Amino acid sequence: MKVIVFQDVKPHRLILPVIAAVVMAVLCLKPVEGLAEQPLRIGFSIEALGPINQNDALAAIKVFARNFAEGQGLYVEPQPILFSSFTEIEQALKKESVDCISMASRDFKSLQNLMSMDDLVVPVRNDSFTEEYVLVVNKKSNIHLANELEGHSLELLEGPRMLLALPWLESELQKAGVKKAHGFLSSIRVKTKLQDALLPVFFGKSDACLVTRKGFAAMAELNPQLMQQLTVVAESHEYVPVVFGFRRSYKGSVKNRIVQMVERWHTTVAGQQILTIFQADRLLLRPVDCMESTFALLDRHPIVDPVQRNTSQGHSVQVKVQ
Repeated sequence: MKVIVFQDVKPHRLILPVIAAVVMAVLCLKPVEGLAEQPLRIGFSIEALGPINQNDALAAIKVFARNFAEGQGLYVEPQPILFSSFTEIEQALKKESVDCISMASRDFKSLQNLMSMDDLVVPVRNDSFTEEYVLVVNKKSNIHLANELEGHSLELLEGPRMLLALPWLESELQKAGVKKAHGFLSSIRVKTKLQDALLPVFFGKSDACLVTRKGFAAMAELNPQLMQQLTVVAESHEYVPVVFGFRRSYKGSVKNRIVQMVERWHTTVAGQQILTIFQADRLLLRPVDCMESTFALLDRHPIVDPVQRNTSQGHSVQVKVQ
């Protein structure tokens, strides 16, 4: 049986438009005469950015920003900052050395006292800013429920859109009386590409995979035989895995102008170009109550054991669960 393998949508590319659009919004602000310019200090966690070359991402944003600024006759120096840990983000917010950050939702929840609870920026793809997860198995496997995965292997798609996938899976297992996925599953094989997570299950080389609903639907649309061989045995609620927010103490006209411009960015030629490059349709400002289901999940799973992996070269990694 022939299976079409296509270049899957990179989950991390939905995060970069947020950074790029905010940079563009800042570039549209002309400096106030007589006042020293203070570039907006934009940060994002490596975890939220995803498994891509961070230097390339920073370089692309800076080049685009510089060219745009020169075209507008403005003097602006964007300063994107990379954070490699929760502690670094927390310290930067306390020291007020960063103004806005793209971060994992679980970090945002833990930093609510330092982050503004208004004006959350989220990228929209296919009319949705949330993510749903599905647990997929081969129909021949005789696995019908999540708690029937004991001793079986799992293919796990990684990326910023998948940051809440394992907490959700553990919540499903806990409903069946399983305290931890660790010690229940035999192994987790982390994959950076959607097709590499789904196809081993399709061909019977792995027992299950955990992916996004949208990713599974997109691949199944191009490969109808996937729906004939694979089935969903568990599905999640809608969650917001990554947010872009402002430091609570960051105020002023610059922030107000950014907030006013973000949702209109896709209506400009430059905005459409950068959003297309990073595969997002538009940006939305959402109130903090859009995080209700996400926070509820994190309340049940405040501490998530990290899956040990090394994806610096983009390789799949097998993780034995002890």
